[in-house]
Amino acid sequence: MIPDEVLLCAAASDLLELFTQQSGDVSKVQGVVGPQTGATKLAELVSDQIMVTRGECFWASPAKNESDGQKSMVFSDEERGLVRSQYVLLCEDVLTTGGSVDLTIDAVESSGGAVMPFILVLVNRSGLTEASGKKIITLINRPMPMWIPDECPLCREGSEAIRPKDNWARLNASY
Repeated sequence: MIPDEVLLCAAASDLLELFTQQSGDVSKVQGVVGPQTGATKLAELVSDQIMVTRGECFWASPAKNESDGQKSMVFSDEERGLVRSQYVLLCEDVLTTGGSVDLTIDAVESSGGAVMPFILVLVNRSGLTEASGKKIITLINRPMPMWIPDECPLCREGSEAIRPKDNWARLNASY
């Protein structure tokens, strides 16, 4: 069996190749940002790939924060300093609604950085070709239907709508 990090490293390399094929300019990437919601390691590995071919490239990973019902992504003080005045490439492990992408863009911009017009994505479940005006470059396109509870066919049959992240233990319990 191939270790997960080896697979992720190959995926990072493949994403950078697709980025280049779709007119992305690796020489302009000063840093790579992936949210802590799942893309931290991907950001690190994409940055490593860029450093091999071109030299310096930092990576950073903002954490999700919620205050007074408002969600945001927040960089550490050190990362904020890295992002300031830099041109960064965004990456995401799984894109479903684009919510984390929006929050990550806000975090980069509020830290004084600029975001390239591309997002590197391992799995795109949204069916979108762009998010927040940024072109999505993905390895796997696997659109997934989503409904609000009132429109969900399973909810109409009596099934309860629950968020997986908040109910993982319940979803994996033995019945």
